[in-house]
Amino acid sequence: MVVSGGSAGARGRGPKIILPFPLVRVESILLVFRSLALATATCSAVGAALTVPGVATASTTPFGATRVVSLKMPRSGEVHSMSVSGRFPITGMVQQWDGARWTPLPFAHLRFFWRTKGSTVWHDDGQDVFTRKDGTIRASTGVIPGTWSLRAHVLAEPSGTLASTSAAVTTTLTDKVRFSEARAWRSHVNQPTQVTGEMTDYIAGLTFASLRGREVRLYYRRKGTKTWHFYKTTTLRAAKVGNEWFAFNNLKRGKGYYFRVVFPAQGFFLGATSRTLPVRAY
Repeated sequence: MVVSGGSAGARGRGPKIILPFPLVRVESILLVFRSLALATATCSAVGAALTVPGVATASTTPFGATRVVSLKMPRSGEVHSMSVSGRFPITGMVQQWDGARWTPLPFAHLRFFWRTKGSTVWHDDGQDVFTRKDGTIRASTGVIPGTWSLRAHVLAEPSGTLASTSAAVTTTLTDKVRFSEARAWRSHVNQPTQVTGEMTDYIAGLTFASLRGREVRLYYRRKGTKTWHFYKTTTLRAAKVGNEWFAFNNLKRGKGYYFRVVFPAQGFFLGATSRTLPVRAY
């Protein structure tokens, strides 16, 4: 502040005061402080931080922390068609906090864990996986029929990399089955008819689950008609060697009839139907 003595023409008016800043209304200053106080109280009530533009704030994320982002795998499909040598793809990215921002983490050491629907136990996939130099995950895991979840775990490293676990991703895979053998036959013209056969999920060199105890249904129709009628139900039995098998014994319908065996969709198994079986005498 500068005080001037004034001029002769200004006598009687007192010294002249020169301020180093423009005058601001007191009401405006009070309004600014009142707004700041209200904003601070609001942020405190909701647990947020009041950020002043241009002023850096401290991060609570520890240096070297990791996270798995964009973990993906097929959400549905059939195990035979989606697998390559019994495996299917897992993709994603691992990032690390460098003190200022999240950056891709190259060559991070991972392990996959899986669990089936309804279970609380996570199982180690048993393989060591490493991200690529751009931090991306390009790996595969064993195929499990049914609904199951998978998550990735980043292992801690002496270099300062901290451990972390991803959120779980879930898939549902079905299992295709087929009739490896099915026939309707009689040992003699006057003997009862037998319908027997075998089933398996062994397709394209891959098998995933046993069919033991699963249901199969027998249908028939008279020659010259198109309508199929339900006849009987039985279950598949385990063989000492080979595929699970079924047998419908001592059937009264024989000559002049056709048979068909149906495997209805059960659990993660897809349904299947045999070819039309004429009764043959052996």
